[in-house]
Amino acid sequence: MKSNYAVLWDLDGTLIDSTDYHFKAWQETVEKEGYALSRETFISCFGQRSETAVYTYCNKNLTLSDAQRIVINKQLSYREIIRTKGIELVPNAKNLLLELKLNKWQQALATSASAEDVETILRVLDLKDHFDAWVSAEAVKESKPSPEIFLLAADRLKIKPQNCIVVEDSAVGIEAAKRAKMKSIGVLSSHKNLDADLIVHNLLEITIDIFDRLIKE
Repeated sequence: MKSNYAVLWDLDGTLIDSTDYHFKAWQETVEKEGYALSRETFISCFGQRSETAVYTYCNKNLTLSDAQRIVINKQLSYREIIRTKGIELVPNAKNLLLELKLNKWQQALATSASAEDVETILRVLDLKDHFDAWVSAEAVKESKPSPEIFLLAADRLKIKPQNCIVVEDSAVGIEAAKRAKMKSIGVLSSHKNLDADLIVHNLLEITIDIFDRLIKE
């Protein structure tokens, strides 16, 4: 029997180190459009939906059709990089996923990635049937820091928000967790600091006991 508690995982930067892949795909895509993208600007929008970030990366006055075309080209480039180079879970991620499952915790992905990106990554990692639910960018109207994506993930799991722990690497993701009234673990993979209930430098610092303790605080 599954428990009444859940861990909601962000994907990019949290379970996988995809930052360089995303940056390369975005940089190459926007350069073809005549724009330059610095890593600093890229990181400032990391965790947002591509449909939102594209206006920062290119031009706030982009037409909707141009924005959609650029996002599609970036996603095609990103998925091709994954298929060509492969991708791996960050250290200790697989252990945590398996331990939580063995201890009856429910788990969901709540990511700003597209559904096709998620399916490609889960297929490459052979994790397609591991999660009890997953929510991608297309399922919500507002991107993080809106709490919508986490609340929807909890609803799909039939778990109360206060019984969920969010694991995130972005400031907007941590803010979304706070707005959802959920506990949070901030992973410092792409930011120097995060306003989370617990901060770690990487998943190697997390044990199953930490989830149990945090949910009871």
